[in-house]
Amino acid sequence: MRPYRPDIDGLRAVAIIPVILFHLGTSWLPGGFVGVDVFFVISGYLIGQGILNQLALGTFSLADFYERRFRRILPAFFLMLLLASIIAGYFLLPKRLMSYGTGLAATALSISNFYFLQRTNYFFGAENQVLLHTWSLAVEEQFYLLFPLFAMVLHRRSRLLLGPALLGASAAFFILSVWMLPRWPAASFFMLAPRAWELLLGALVARYEPLHNKPRIAAEAGGAIGLLLILVSMAVLTHDMPFPGVRALAPCVGAALVIAAGTGSPTRTSALLSLRPFAWVGLISYSLYLFHWPVIVFVHEVLFRKPDDIAVSAGILGVTVVLAWTSWRYVEGPMRRRPASRRTVFLAAGLAVAGMVGLAAVFRLSGGFPWRFSVQTNRIASYVDLGEKHFGSPKCGDAHPGWMGACLNIEADRPNVLVLGDSYSAHLWYGLNASFPAINFQQAAQSSCPPLISFPAYMRPECSRFMVSMFNDFVASHPHELVLLAGQWNTQDVPGIALTLAWLNSRGISAVLVGPPPQYLVSLPQLLAVAEQDGNASLVEQGRKEGIAALDATLETLARENHVPYISLYRLFCTTRCATQTAAGVPLQFDTGHLTPEGSVFASQAFRDQLGKLH
Repeated sequence: MRPYRPDIDGLRAVAIIPVILFHLGTSWLPGGFVGVDVFFVISGYLIGQGILNQLALGTFSLADFYERRFRRILPAFFLMLLLASIIAGYFLLPKRLMSYGTGLAATALSISNFYFLQRTNYFFGAENQVLLHTWSLAVEEQFYLLFPLFAMVLHRRSRLLLGPALLGASAAFFILSVWMLPRWPAASFFMLAPRAWELLLGALVARYEPLHNKPRIAAEAGGAIGLLLILVSMAVLTHDMPFPGVRALAPCVGAALVIAAGTGSPTRTSALLSLRPFAWVGLISYSLYLFHWPVIVFVHEVLFRKPDDIAVSAGILGVTVVLAWTSWRYVEGPMRRRPASRRTVFLAAGLAVAGMVGLAAVFRLSGGFPWRFSVQTNRIASYVDLGEKHFGSPKCGDAHPGWMGACLNIEADRPNVLVLGDSYSAHLWYGLNASFPAINFQQAAQSSCPPLISFPAYMRPECSRFMVSMFNDFVASHPHELVLLAGQWNTQDVPGIALTLAWLNSRGISAVLVGPPPQYLVSLPQLLAVAEQDGNASLVEQGRKEGIAALDATLETLARENHVPYISLYRLFCTTRCATQTAAGVPLQFDTGHLTPEGSVFASQAFRDQLGKLH
């Protein structure tokens, strides 16, 4: 049995605390998400160490390996799934419960990374995905499936090949990650192949651990530099930066250095990480990871609170720590030590997986238990996550081949108006076309990319490429009666908007700046449905995001200073009270801000003065 290393538990604490803080939305460590990468290196080291040592002794058994993995991982994992499913089954609206069911099945089958790759962006709009955090567990479980076979084959061929093969594979997968990032950023984040190098890096440390005969000064320097690389990465990186790719190198190499430096005689860094508070957090870090995200999501989805104030964050942390300690004390530890045959362990694991997949099927096939709610509540709730099918057909952005010919056609017999921006411009398309049939509305929309001619460095490079190309290659060289600039603006966009309006003015291009609609902490139909069910009309007002009115006023002033007309959607929606439904009771927005088709038609009223002149 390998000796216990409290410094590795301390390193786990260094990984998990920033991850939780990042998910709570704190600004202290904006790159806290790299804690997952540190976990990958730790897992690769521990798994690699166990497998390689046993292979060297001739005692390795796949069945024994998987039994230990099942005992270590599955009890707390299925406890979390069970508790989350009970809460989801009671509180979530039907469509959300059906979506949860699909994610539950994917999670139980260890393929949730594939599911969330298709479903969401890890950094944006994932607040309602209860099991999103399990993507990293799926990556590890897929690694556990493949790595032992890889190591066994190499060991049988030649022990001398094992180290170079690990190094070569890690380098190859790192190059793959760098190559994939600009081409398929979501896949490079969620998939095993572009992440495998991080786990293999840990295994590489384990492979050469017997050769670690370091001078004291090298060990001290390695540990200190490694910890510094991790902390600097967490302090400097932000979710706006493309990741993982090259940016994952520093925290992963840092973790490898800390682990390698701690072998043999303790260093100052390993002594620091071995302090009881760090080691204790590390001991419960797996359960902390399992429970923290569902608690955050349910606070958001059920209580309609975001962890953006100290009281809410403190409550979330308190509940998470209690759940994690309870899981570690009464589930993780006892189930690992409990006498049971291998057959019993495998049978229990299979039954647990089958049970969760069966429960997921019940959630799906029942339509999300609609009988829990009134007919009117279910009617309103049917608009939750309505989708973007009305945003433009075909989708008018460079992620869709052939879009330019369909979306940017110039017509000689009708006025041409370009609607340019992100999805908050695309949702205007339906209403504008329905309300102004005499105008040819062209559309160019790139998700999460505001229509700016100049982008700050932290923005995604594909946004800059798309918008700069649109302005320079299309807007500047094609005749338009008007360009409508619309987006999910924020205060950071103000300098870029000013530069963009000045650029348009200098070229004599007529433009209109469109402000944001009201926005909500959770999906508006969800607020309306729960308000209907509970008879609490004030719930919708309480769920409205603050700061949109002030941003609207700032943008109006900016437009006036640049002599550009401004359309305030916020003032259209919010007079004495904010409009949320049509006279027929149809929600005007289907998520936290995007317009339904009816909402898009409602919003088109604000354009009559500007577009009426073009008839």
